[in-house]
Amino acid sequence: MIEYDTFQQTANELAHRAEHERLVREAKEAQRLRRRTVAARFTRRVAKRAH
Repeated sequence: MIEYDTFQQTANELAHRAEHERLVREAKEAQRLRRRTVAARFTRRVAKRAH
């Protein structure tokens, strides 16, 4: 029974870490996409003003 408990705990910790890494990866991705759209919008506005 004790071995099963440790196995469950390890599995939970691995699942938790995997979830955390996925969230971190998604957050970084979203941040990069947001920055890209902001940059594109800004350059577009500047180009429009230049004409």
